[in-house]
Amino acid sequence: MRNLGRFLGMVVIALFISAGSSFAQDPSTTGAGAAGVKERARKNMTEEQKELIKKAQEERKAAREAFKATLTEEQKAILADENLKGEAKRDALKALLSDAQKAMLESNQAAKNAFRESMKGSLTQKQKMKMREFQEKRKERWENLNDEQKAKVKEAMQKRKQKGKGN
Repeated sequence: MRNLGRFLGMVVIALFISAGSSFAQDPSTTGAGAAGVKERARKNMTEEQKELIKKAQEERKAAREAFKATLTEEQKAILADENLKGEAKRDALKALLSDAQKAMLESNQAAKNAFRESMKGSLTQKQKMKMREFQEKRKERWENLNDEQKAKVKEAMQKRKQKGKGN
């Protein structure tokens, strides 16, 4: 599900940065962060794309809730354990998943892939071009960061991820 969120965020950002460098200098957008980018992105989406995203968000939320409802107390304890981080937590949880839970996760992944394909199919040529440009610029910006800056970005991303889990 995290990959779908990243893909969706990438699509949204890439599709709708239409003003290029003047956008970055526009004082009305300074400090807007990811929420501001998403808001501007939605303004440039077709109604079909907005509906695809809305439907996918609702389906992901329902799938998350359905999966959470199947967790045992032991599995919930692993998720709540603050001593376990990242891959260790994932591995511990995976070891305890039932066949039904594994099937549910596989089904969720298939739905995520289907959404990704439907979203790709709905992109206009202009949107595809903007997305490629955005990806290239993002890669270039990342490569130009020094190790300290990269560490700060990773830390901020981790904090944002943790904040999102609290919702």
